[in-house]
Amino acid sequence: MYNKILASAIVLIYLSCVVYAQSLGDMLKTLNDEQLQDFCDELEHPRHALFQPLRCASPDEDYGAVGKKFKASHNIKDSDRDPVILLPGLGASGLDAEIHKNNSVAWYCFKNLDWFHLWFAVEEILVQGCWMDNLHIQYDPVTGLYNNTYGVNIRPTDFGGVKGVSYLDYKLGIPVSLTSVYSNMVASLQEVGYTVGQDLRGAPYDWRLPADYQEKIGWYQALQELIEETYTLNGNKPVVIVTHSMGGPTALYFLNNYVTPQWLDQYVKSFMPIAGPWSGAPNALRAVLSGDNFGLSFLGIDIVSKKKFRDVARGAGGVVELLPNPDVNKTSTVFVSTPTKNYTIDNFDELFADFGTPSTQPIYKDVDTVLLALHAPQIPVYCLYGYGIATEIAYSYPSVDDQPVIDDSDLGDGTVPLYSLKECMNWDKQQKEPVTIETFNLVGHSDMLHAPAVIEYVLSIVTNQNSTSSKVASQL
Repeated sequence: MYNKILASAIVLIYLSCVVYAQSLGDMLKTLNDEQLQDFCDELEHPRHALFQPLRCASPDEDYGAVGKKFKASHNIKDSDRDPVILLPGLGASGLDAEIHKNNSVAWYCFKNLDWFHLWFAVEEILVQGCWMDNLHIQYDPVTGLYNNTYGVNIRPTDFGGVKGVSYLDYKLGIPVSLTSVYSNMVASLQEVGYTVGQDLRGAPYDWRLPADYQEKIGWYQALQELIEETYTLNGNKPVVIVTHSMGGPTALYFLNNYVTPQWLDQYVKSFMPIAGPWSGAPNALRAVLSGDNFGLSFLGIDIVSKKKFRDVARGAGGVVELLPNPDVNKTSTVFVSTPTKNYTIDNFDELFADFGTPSTQPIYKDVDTVLLALHAPQIPVYCLYGYGIATEIAYSYPSVDDQPVIDDSDLGDGTVPLYSLKECMNWDKQQKEPVTIETFNLVGHSDMLHAPAVIEYVLSIVTNQNSTSSKVASQL
Protein backbone atom coordinates (compact mmCIF):
# COMPACT_ATOMS: atom_id res chain seq x y z
CA MET A 1 0.00 0.00 0.00
CA TYR A 2 2.76 2.44 0.96
CA ASN A 3 4.58 1.83 -2.34
CA LYS A 4 1.39 2.51 -4.30
CA ILE A 5 0.80 5.76 -2.43
CA LEU A 6 4.41 6.79 -2.98
CA ALA A 7 4.24 5.98 -6.68
CA SER A 8 1.00 7.88 -7.04
CA ALA A 9 2.49 10.89 -5.29
CA ILE A 10 5.50 10.89 -7.60
CA VAL A 11 3.26 10.72 -10.66
CA LEU A 12 1.14 13.59 -9.38
CA ILE A 13 4.23 15.71 -8.73
CA TYR A 14 5.57 15.00 -12.20
CA LEU A 15 2.24 15.82 -13.86
CA SER A 16 2.06 19.03 -11.85
CA CYS A 17 5.52 19.94 -13.11
CA VAL A 18 4.52 19.32 -16.72
CA VAL A 19 1.37 21.36 -16.30
CA TYR A 20 3.48 24.11 -14.73
CA ALA A 21 5.85 24.16 -17.69
CA GLN A 22 3.06 24.13 -20.27
CA SER A 23 1.12 26.87 -18.54
CA LEU A 24 4.06 29.17 -17.82
CA GLY A 25 3.55 31.07 -21.04
CA ASP A 26 -0.18 31.38 -20.32
CA MET A 27 0.63 32.66 -16.82
CA LEU A 28 2.76 35.42 -18.29
CA LYS A 29 -0.15 36.45 -20.49
CA THR A 30 -2.24 37.11 -17.36
CA LEU A 31 0.22 39.73 -16.07
CA ASN A 32 -0.52 43.35 -16.78
CA ASP A 33 2.00 45.33 -18.85
CA GLU A 34 3.87 46.64 -15.83
CA GLN A 35 4.13 43.21 -14.17
CA LEU A 36 5.24 41.58 -17.41
CA GLN A 37 7.89 44.25 -17.93
CA ASP A 38 9.16 43.73 -14.39
CA PHE A 39 9.41 39.97 -14.96
CA CYS A 40 11.21 40.39 -18.30
CA ASP A 41 13.56 43.03 -16.92
CA GLU A 42 14.66 40.69 -14.14
CA LEU A 43 14.84 37.70 -16.50
CA GLU A 44 16.84 39.47 -19.22
CA HIS A 45 19.03 41.79 -17.15
CA PRO A 46 22.49 41.42 -18.74
CA ARG A 47 24.00 40.78 -15.30
CA HIS A 48 22.37 37.34 -15.36
CA ALA A 49 23.41 36.37 -18.87
CA LEU A 50 26.28 33.96 -18.10
CA PHE A 51 23.73 31.33 -17.08
CA GLN A 52 20.72 32.68 -18.93
CA PRO A 53 18.90 29.91 -20.79
CA LEU A 54 15.66 31.93 -20.70
CA ARG A 55 14.33 35.01 -22.46
CA CYS A 56 10.98 36.74 -22.79
CA ALA A 57 9.91 35.65 -26.25
CA SER A 58 6.35 35.65 -27.51
CA PRO A 59 4.98 32.39 -28.95
CA ASP A 60 3.62 34.59 -31.74
CA GLU A 61 7.03 36.04 -32.63
CA ASP A 62 8.05 35.60 -36.26
CA TYR A 63 11.42 33.99 -35.63
CA GLY A 64 12.34 33.91 -39.30
CA ALA A 65 11.45 37.54 -40.06
CA VAL A 66 15.04 38.59 -40.71
CA GLY A 67 15.54 35.68 -43.10
CA LYS A 68 12.37 36.50 -45.03
CA LYS A 69 13.45 40.12 -45.47
CA PHE A 70 16.99 39.09 -46.43
CA LYS A 71 15.76 36.59 -49.01
CA ALA A 72 13.46 39.18 -50.57
CA SER A 73 16.32 41.62 -51.07
CA HIS A 74 19.01 39.19 -52.28
CA ASN A 75 19.22 36.76 -55.17
CA ILE A 76 20.49 33.71 -53.27
CA LYS A 77 21.37 30.68 -55.35
CA ASP A 78 21.63 27.17 -53.92
CA SER A 79 25.36 27.24 -54.65
CA ASP A 80 25.76 30.39 -52.55
CA ARG A 81 24.94 28.72 -49.25
CA ASP A 82 27.86 27.42 -47.20
CA PRO A 83 27.06 24.61 -44.73
CA VAL A 84 26.73 25.90 -41.16
CA ILE A 85 27.61 24.25 -37.83
CA LEU A 86 26.17 25.97 -34.72
CA LEU A 87 27.82 25.77 -31.28
CA PRO A 88 26.00 27.39 -28.33
CA GLY A 89 27.41 29.00 -25.19
CA LEU A 90 27.64 28.13 -21.52
CA GLY A 91 24.38 26.66 -20.28
CA ALA A 92 22.87 26.91 -23.77
CA SER A 93 23.24 23.28 -24.94
CA GLY A 94 20.39 20.92 -24.21
CA LEU A 95 21.41 17.95 -22.07
CA ASP A 96 19.68 14.58 -21.73
CA ALA A 97 20.23 12.14 -18.87
CA GLU A 98 19.52 8.62 -17.70
CA ILE A 99 19.62 7.73 -14.03
CA HIS A 100 20.07 4.44 -12.22
CA LYS A 101 20.80 5.38 -8.61
CA ASN A 102 20.86 3.45 -5.38
CA ASN A 103 19.81 6.54 -3.41
CA SER A 104 18.19 9.90 -4.05
CA VAL A 105 18.33 13.25 -2.30
CA ALA A 106 14.58 13.27 -1.64
CA TRP A 107 11.77 10.73 -1.57
CA TYR A 108 10.10 12.26 -4.64
CA CYS A 109 13.24 12.13 -6.83
CA PHE A 110 13.41 9.37 -9.41
CA LYS A 111 16.17 6.81 -8.89
CA ASN A 112 15.67 4.96 -12.18
CA LEU A 113 14.73 6.68 -15.40
CA ASP A 114 15.67 6.07 -19.01
CA TRP A 115 16.85 8.94 -21.20
CA PHE A 116 14.96 12.15 -20.43
CA HIS A 117 15.52 15.88 -20.94
CA LEU A 118 17.51 17.34 -18.04
CA TRP A 119 18.70 20.79 -19.13
CA PHE A 120 16.90 23.08 -19.36
CA ALA A 121 13.62 21.39 -18.40
CA VAL A 122 11.33 24.10 -17.03
CA GLU A 123 9.36 21.70 -14.84
CA GLU A 124 12.56 20.80 -12.98
CA ILE A 125 12.31 24.19 -11.28
CA LEU A 126 9.76 22.62 -8.95
CA VAL A 127 12.15 19.83 -7.90
CA GLN A 128 15.44 21.70 -7.73
CA GLY A 129 17.10 19.34 -5.28
CA CYS A 130 16.62 16.41 -7.69
CA TRP A 131 17.57 18.56 -10.69
CA MET A 132 20.83 19.90 -9.29
CA ASP A 133 21.84 16.51 -7.90
CA ASN A 134 21.48 15.06 -11.40
CA LEU A 135 23.53 17.97 -12.85
CA HIS A 136 26.22 17.82 -10.18
CA ILE A 137 29.78 17.11 -11.32
CA GLN A 138 32.92 16.49 -9.30
CA TYR A 139 36.59 16.74 -10.22
CA ASP A 140 39.13 14.18 -9.02
CA PRO A 141 42.52 15.97 -8.77
CA VAL A 142 44.38 12.65 -8.55
CA THR A 143 43.06 11.17 -11.80
CA GLY A 144 42.19 14.48 -13.50
CA LEU A 145 38.73 13.09 -14.30
CA TYR A 146 35.27 14.62 -13.89
CA ASN A 147 32.53 12.41 -12.50
CA ASN A 148 28.77 12.81 -12.55
CA THR A 149 26.63 11.96 -9.57
CA TYR A 150 26.86 8.18 -9.20
CA GLY A 151 24.29 6.49 -11.43
CA VAL A 152 23.81 9.49 -13.78
CA ASN A 153 24.81 9.56 -17.45
CA ILE A 154 24.53 12.79 -19.46
CA ARG A 155 24.75 13.50 -23.19
CA PRO A 156 24.00 16.48 -25.47
CA THR A 157 20.51 16.72 -26.94
CA ASP A 158 20.13 15.96 -30.67
CA PHE A 159 23.80 16.24 -31.70
CA GLY A 160 23.86 16.97 -35.44
CA GLY A 161 20.30 18.30 -35.42
CA VAL A 162 19.17 21.64 -34.02
CA LYS A 163 16.79 20.71 -31.18
CA GLY A 164 19.65 20.95 -28.69
CA VAL A 165 20.63 24.46 -29.80
CA SER A 166 17.41 26.13 -31.00
CA TYR A 167 15.50 25.81 -27.74
CA LEU A 168 16.42 24.22 -24.44
CA ASP A 169 13.02 22.75 -23.68
CA TYR A 170 10.12 21.20 -25.55
CA LYS A 171 6.74 20.03 -24.32
CA LEU A 172 4.85 17.48 -26.43
CA GLY A 173 7.29 18.30 -29.23
CA ILE A 174 6.49 22.02 -29.10
CA PRO A 175 9.34 24.38 -28.16
CA VAL A 176 8.97 26.37 -24.95
CA SER A 177 9.45 29.94 -26.19
CA LEU A 178 11.05 31.04 -22.91
CA THR A 179 14.01 28.74 -23.66
CA SER A 180 14.93 30.17 -27.06
CA VAL A 181 18.65 30.07 -27.94
CA TYR A 182 19.50 29.91 -31.67
CA SER A 183 15.80 29.80 -32.68
CA ASN A 184 15.73 33.13 -34.53
CA MET A 185 18.93 32.39 -36.40
CA VAL A 186 17.86 28.84 -37.29
CA ALA A 187 14.49 30.06 -38.57
CA SER A 188 16.13 32.80 -40.64
CA LEU A 189 18.65 30.34 -42.09
CA GLN A 190 15.76 28.07 -43.06
CA GLU A 191 13.98 30.99 -44.70
CA VAL A 192 16.95 31.52 -47.05
CA GLY A 193 17.00 27.84 -48.02
CA TYR A 194 18.92 25.94 -45.34
CA THR A 195 17.83 22.41 -44.43
CA VAL A 196 18.31 20.99 -40.94
CA GLY A 197 20.37 17.81 -41.05
CA GLN A 198 21.93 18.67 -44.41
CA ASP A 199 23.56 22.10 -44.51
CA LEU A 200 22.41 23.29 -41.08
CA ARG A 201 23.71 21.29 -38.12
CA GLY A 202 23.94 21.80 -34.37
CA ALA A 203 26.80 20.71 -32.11
CA PRO A 204 25.61 20.92 -28.49
CA TYR A 205 28.08 19.84 -25.81
CA ASP A 206 28.31 19.23 -22.07
CA TRP A 207 29.08 22.80 -21.00
CA ARG A 208 29.97 21.68 -17.46
CA LEU A 209 33.30 20.45 -18.84
CA PRO A 210 36.29 22.61 -19.90
CA ALA A 211 37.39 22.86 -23.52
CA ASP A 212 40.42 20.58 -23.19
CA TYR A 213 38.34 17.84 -21.53
CA GLN A 214 36.00 17.58 -24.53
CA GLU A 215 38.79 15.67 -26.25
CA LYS A 216 38.95 13.08 -23.46
CA ILE A 217 35.24 12.23 -23.71
CA GLY A 218 35.31 11.92 -27.50
CA TRP A 219 33.27 15.03 -28.26
CA TYR A 220 35.91 16.53 -30.53
CA GLN A 221 36.01 13.29 -32.49
CA ALA A 222 32.23 13.54 -32.89
CA LEU A 223 32.56 17.17 -34.00
CA GLN A 224 35.20 16.27 -36.57
CA GLU A 225 32.99 13.50 -37.95
CA LEU A 226 29.98 15.84 -38.05
CA ILE A 227 31.94 18.42 -40.05
CA GLU A 228 33.25 15.79 -42.45
CA GLU A 229 29.76 14.32 -42.92
CA THR A 230 28.28 17.78 -43.55
CA TYR A 231 31.04 18.53 -46.06
CA THR A 232 30.22 15.34 -47.96
CA LEU A 233 26.45 15.85 -47.83
CA ASN A 234 26.88 19.22 -49.52
CA GLY A 235 29.04 18.29 -52.48
CA ASN A 236 32.37 18.67 -50.68
CA LYS A 237 31.71 22.26 -49.55
CA PRO A 238 33.66 23.45 -46.49
CA VAL A 239 31.59 24.52 -43.49
CA VAL A 240 31.26 27.76 -41.57
CA ILE A 241 31.49 27.25 -37.79
CA VAL A 242 29.24 29.74 -35.97
CA THR A 243 29.55 29.91 -32.20
CA HIS A 244 28.19 31.90 -29.28
CA SER A 245 29.92 32.75 -26.00
CA MET A 246 31.77 29.74 -24.53
CA GLY A 247 31.16 27.88 -27.79
CA GLY A 248 33.88 30.11 -29.26
CA PRO A 249 36.76 28.96 -27.03
CA THR A 250 35.44 25.38 -27.20
CA ALA A 251 35.53 25.42 -31.00
CA LEU A 252 38.85 27.27 -31.13
CA TYR A 253 40.50 24.67 -28.90
CA PHE A 254 39.34 22.06 -31.44
CA LEU A 255 40.72 24.10 -34.35
CA ASN A 256 44.03 24.75 -32.58
CA ASN A 257 44.71 21.34 -31.11
CA TYR A 258 42.62 18.52 -32.52
CA VAL A 259 42.85 18.82 -36.31
CA THR A 260 45.68 19.52 -38.73
CA PRO A 261 46.12 22.61 -40.93
CA GLN A 262 45.56 20.41 -43.95
CA TRP A 263 42.25 19.20 -42.52
CA LEU A 264 41.17 22.78 -41.83
CA ASP A 265 41.98 23.86 -45.37
CA GLN A 266 39.76 21.13 -46.73
CA TYR A 267 36.78 21.10 -44.36
CA VAL A 268 36.36 24.55 -42.74
CA LYS A 269 35.80 27.71 -44.76
CA SER A 270 35.63 30.18 -41.87
CA PHE A 271 35.11 30.63 -38.14
CA MET A 272 32.45 33.05 -36.85
CA PRO A 273 32.54 33.44 -33.05
CA ILE A 274 29.84 35.65 -31.52
CA ALA A 275 30.41 37.22 -28.07
CA GLY A 276 33.42 35.04 -27.26
CA PRO A 277 34.88 35.29 -23.71
CA TRP A 278 38.46 34.91 -24.91
CA SER A 279 39.95 36.03 -21.59
CA GLY A 280 37.11 34.74 -19.45
CA ALA A 281 34.35 36.59 -17.61
CA PRO A 282 34.46 37.58 -13.93
CA ASN A 283 30.82 36.70 -13.39
CA ALA A 284 31.85 33.07 -13.61
CA LEU A 285 33.65 33.82 -10.35
CA ARG A 286 30.42 35.12 -8.84
CA ALA A 287 28.64 31.93 -9.91
CA VAL A 288 31.26 29.82 -8.10
CA LEU A 289 31.24 31.95 -4.94
CA SER A 290 27.56 32.77 -4.54
CA GLY A 291 25.62 31.11 -7.34
CA ASP A 292 23.34 32.16 -10.16
CA ASN A 293 19.58 32.02 -10.66
CA PHE A 294 19.56 32.12 -14.51
CA GLY A 295 17.79 35.48 -14.28
CA LEU A 296 14.73 33.72 -12.89
CA SER A 297 13.39 35.98 -10.17
CA PHE A 298 10.21 37.96 -9.69
CA LEU A 299 9.69 40.90 -7.39
CA GLY A 300 13.16 40.26 -5.98
CA ILE A 301 12.43 36.64 -5.07
CA ASP A 302 14.60 33.91 -6.61
CA ILE A 303 12.64 31.26 -8.49
CA VAL A 304 15.81 29.18 -8.86
CA SER A 305 18.07 28.76 -5.84
CA LYS A 306 21.43 30.46 -6.33
CA LYS A 307 23.04 28.22 -3.72
CA LYS A 308 21.90 25.02 -5.37
CA PHE A 309 23.41 26.00 -8.69
CA ARG A 310 26.50 27.36 -6.94
CA ASP A 311 27.25 23.79 -5.81
CA VAL A 312 27.13 22.63 -9.44
CA ALA A 313 29.32 25.51 -10.67
CA ARG A 314 32.01 24.83 -8.06
CA GLY A 315 32.83 21.47 -9.60
CA ALA A 316 32.29 22.38 -13.25
CA GLY A 317 35.53 22.95 -15.13
CA GLY A 318 33.58 24.62 -17.93
CA VAL A 319 32.63 27.39 -15.52
CA VAL A 320 35.97 27.57 -13.75
CA GLU A 321 37.95 27.94 -17.00
CA LEU A 322 36.23 31.33 -17.44
CA LEU A 323 37.58 32.72 -14.18
CA PRO A 324 40.13 35.59 -14.38
CA ASN A 325 43.39 34.37 -15.86
CA PRO A 326 46.76 35.04 -14.16
CA ASP A 327 48.51 35.81 -17.44
CA VAL A 328 45.84 38.21 -18.72
CA ASN A 329 44.77 40.12 -15.62
CA LYS A 330 47.14 42.17 -13.46
CA THR A 331 48.03 40.43 -10.22
CA SER A 332 47.19 43.63 -8.34
CA THR A 333 43.58 43.69 -9.58
CA VAL A 334 41.12 43.09 -6.74
CA PHE A 335 38.30 40.89 -7.98
CA VAL A 336 36.68 40.15 -4.62
CA SER A 337 36.71 42.02 -1.34
CA THR A 338 35.22 41.40 2.10
CA PRO A 339 35.38 43.64 5.18
CA THR A 340 38.58 41.86 6.22
CA LYS A 341 40.39 40.86 3.02
CA ASN A 342 41.00 41.68 -0.63
CA TYR A 343 41.43 38.87 -3.14
CA THR A 344 43.53 39.05 -6.29
CA ILE A 345 44.62 36.26 -8.59
CA ASP A 346 47.63 35.72 -6.33
CA ASN A 347 45.47 34.51 -3.44
CA PHE A 348 42.58 32.77 -5.19
CA ASP A 349 43.45 29.66 -3.16
CA GLU A 350 42.57 31.63 -0.02
CA LEU A 351 39.43 32.96 -1.72
CA PHE A 352 38.16 29.47 -2.47
CA ALA A 353 38.98 28.26 1.04
CA ASP A 354 37.38 31.26 2.74
CA PHE A 355 34.19 30.86 0.70
CA GLY A 356 33.94 27.16 1.50
CA THR A 357 34.96 25.70 -1.84
CA PRO A 358 38.61 24.53 -1.57
CA SER A 359 37.82 21.80 -4.12
CA THR A 360 37.63 24.50 -6.81
CA GLN A 361 41.34 25.35 -6.44
CA PRO A 362 42.73 22.21 -8.16
CA ILE A 363 40.21 22.70 -10.98
CA TYR A 364 41.34 26.31 -11.41
CA LYS A 365 44.97 25.23 -11.39
CA ASP A 366 44.22 22.65 -14.06
CA VAL A 367 42.25 24.93 -16.43
CA ASP A 368 43.62 28.44 -15.86
CA THR A 369 45.78 28.26 -19.01
CA VAL A 370 43.15 26.75 -21.34
CA LEU A 371 42.02 30.12 -22.69
CA LEU A 372 45.52 31.61 -22.54
CA ALA A 373 46.89 28.95 -24.90
CA LEU A 374 44.31 29.66 -27.61
CA HIS A 375 45.51 31.44 -30.75
CA ALA A 376 44.29 32.44 -34.20
CA PRO A 377 42.81 29.45 -36.07
CA GLN A 378 44.64 30.02 -39.39
CA ILE A 379 41.37 30.28 -41.33
CA PRO A 380 39.24 33.36 -42.15
CA VAL A 381 37.56 34.77 -39.03
CA TYR A 382 34.50 36.94 -38.50
CA CYS A 383 34.50 38.00 -34.84
CA LEU A 384 31.26 39.61 -33.64
CA TYR A 385 30.48 41.18 -30.28
CA GLY A 386 28.32 43.79 -28.59
CA TYR A 387 29.52 46.57 -26.31
CA GLY A 388 28.49 49.66 -24.38
CA ILE A 389 26.56 47.89 -21.59
CA ALA A 390 27.46 47.95 -17.91
CA THR A 391 29.38 44.71 -17.25
CA GLU A 392 30.49 43.27 -13.93
CA ILE A 393 34.19 43.01 -13.17
CA ALA A 394 34.51 42.87 -9.35
CA TYR A 395 32.54 42.00 -6.21
CA SER A 396 32.27 43.26 -2.65
CA TYR A 397 30.83 40.73 -0.21
CA PRO A 398 29.51 41.95 3.18
CA SER A 399 30.13 38.35 4.29
CA VAL A 400 30.81 35.04 2.60
CA ASP A 401 27.15 34.07 3.06
CA ASP A 402 25.74 37.17 1.33
CA GLN A 403 25.20 38.15 -2.28
CA PRO A 404 27.77 40.73 -3.42
CA VAL A 405 27.67 44.37 -4.31
CA ILE A 406 28.68 44.33 -7.98
CA ASP A 407 31.11 46.66 -9.71
CA ASP A 408 29.76 46.85 -13.25
CA SER A 409 31.87 49.73 -14.50
CA ASP A 410 33.14 47.93 -17.61
CA LEU A 411 31.36 48.60 -20.93
CA GLY A 412 31.32 45.12 -22.44
CA ASP A 413 28.20 43.22 -23.49
CA GLY A 414 26.65 42.95 -20.03
CA THR A 415 28.26 39.55 -19.41
CA VAL A 416 31.76 39.53 -20.90
CA PRO A 417 34.08 42.52 -20.29
CA LEU A 418 35.27 44.47 -23.30
CA TYR A 419 38.93 43.46 -22.85
CA SER A 420 37.90 39.82 -23.19
CA LEU A 421 35.60 40.33 -26.17
CA LYS A 422 38.28 42.32 -28.03
CA GLU A 423 40.98 39.66 -27.73
CA CYS A 424 40.16 38.38 -31.23
CA MET A 425 41.38 41.72 -32.62
CA ASN A 426 44.93 40.47 -32.02
CA TRP A 427 44.53 37.48 -34.29
CA ASP A 428 45.36 39.36 -37.48
CA LYS A 429 48.94 39.51 -36.18
CA GLN A 430 48.97 35.72 -35.80
CA GLN A 431 47.69 34.60 -39.20
CA LYS A 432 47.72 35.64 -42.85
CA GLU A 433 44.04 34.83 -43.38
CA PRO A 434 41.63 37.80 -42.97
CA VAL A 435 40.23 38.65 -39.54
CA THR A 436 37.05 40.72 -39.72
CA ILE A 437 35.75 42.46 -36.60
CA GLU A 438 32.09 43.51 -36.40
CA THR A 439 30.84 45.31 -33.29
CA PHE A 440 27.27 46.09 -32.26
CA ASN A 441 26.63 49.02 -29.96
CA LEU A 442 24.31 48.32 -27.00
CA VAL A 443 23.57 44.73 -28.01
CA GLY A 444 23.77 42.44 -24.99
CA HIS A 445 25.49 39.08 -24.69
CA SER A 446 22.48 36.80 -25.19
CA ASP A 447 20.71 39.32 -27.42
CA MET A 448 23.45 38.82 -30.01
CA LEU A 449 21.62 35.66 -31.10
CA HIS A 450 18.33 37.48 -31.64
CA ALA A 451 19.31 40.98 -32.81
CA PRO A 452 18.23 41.52 -36.45
CA ALA A 453 21.47 43.30 -37.35
CA VAL A 454 23.55 40.33 -36.13
CA ILE A 455 21.39 37.73 -37.87
CA GLU A 456 21.47 39.73 -41.10
CA TYR A 457 25.26 39.91 -40.93
CA VAL A 458 25.54 36.16 -40.35
CA LEU A 459 23.24 35.51 -43.32
CA SER A 460 25.33 37.78 -45.54
CA ILE A 461 28.48 35.79 -44.76
CA VAL A 462 27.15 32.23 -44.96
CA THR A 463 25.25 32.95 -48.22
CA ASN A 464 28.19 34.86 -49.72
CA GLN A 465 26.22 38.09 -50.17
CA ASN A 466 28.83 40.19 -48.36
CA SER A 467 31.50 41.70 -50.59
CA THR A 468 33.76 42.57 -47.64
CA SER A 469 36.39 39.89 -47.28
CA SER A 470 39.27 41.83 -45.79
CA LYS A 471 39.77 42.98 -42.24
CA VAL A 472 37.54 45.89 -41.29
CA ALA A 473 38.24 48.42 -38.60
CA SER A 474 36.53 48.04 -35.26
CA GLN A 475 34.15 50.77 -34.22
CA LEU A 476 36.04 51.05 -30.94
